[in-house]
Amino acid sequence: MNKKMKPIIYSKKQCPECFKTKVYFSEIAGVEYEERLIDPDTDPIADEFRALGYLSFPVVQYGPTLREAWSGHRVDLLQKLFPA
Repeated sequence: MNKKMKPIIYSKKQCPECFKTKVYFSEIAGVEYEERLIDPDTDPIADEFRALGYLSFPVVQYGPTLREAWSGHRVDLLQKLFPA
């Protein structure tokens, strides 16, 4: 992971998994992140997510490309890549 890059959280409205991921970053790990709120039905980036196999939200990008990302609230990856 690029230590200088802020993780990007692609989230959608009223998403409990997105909320839990943001809470982990801000309240548990103390990591600054960028949030991009998208509409999965109309935003073109949602097609890229599906093509890469990211089928749930949030999509968390931790590197310079979407290939360095995961989808869903993944406590195992949060703790591994962004330890508290």
